[in-house]
Amino acid sequence: MAKVLLIQPNYDILNGNKWKSQAWMPLALVKLATFINEKGGHEVKILDRNLYYNNNLLIKILKKF
Repeated sequence: MAKVLLIQPNYDILNGNKWKSQAWMPLALVKLATFINEKGGHEVKILDRNLYYNNNLLIKILKKF
């Protein structure tokens, strides 16, 4: 069984002082993670960089996972 980490890259949601768009759930990654888990039985995690944009946290998660 493999470990799979899917990462949603961060995107610019600010346009000046006004919100350009709202953050949304990465549905494509959720579907992909579900497929990988059901068909292969692999451990899958999703990291949304729009919620966890700290690079130190990313490195910590990569080392731990």
